[in-house]
Amino acid sequence: MNAFKIGANVHELRISYDGVKYLNEIVADADFQAHAILAGLHHTGENYTVTDVKQAIKDERLDSSEVRRLSDAIVNASNHYNLVVAMSLKENTRKKKKSQ
Repeated sequence: MNAFKIGANVHELRISYDGVKYLNEIVADADFQAHAILAGLHHTGENYTVTDVKQAIKDERLDSSEVRRLSDAIVNASNHYNLVVAMSLKENTRKKKKSQ
């Protein structure tokens, strides 16, 4: 389980359908890791914002590698995104072989 402390609460990070919809909207954003963590918090029903997540990252003094580990774990734990990543890697490998 990946947990994230925000304010006085500690929540498990997992992607719900609402989290998937949210990530699909912001995937090109420069602050993707903070958004991925926020998506992992959607299932809690709390009304956190990306600003709340960024502040929690600062408050907890998480370094960039820990933030990246959390956001990667959230996305990789999602069945939806596992399939998307696998398909993308397969397609990229096919294209690379074709161009050689």
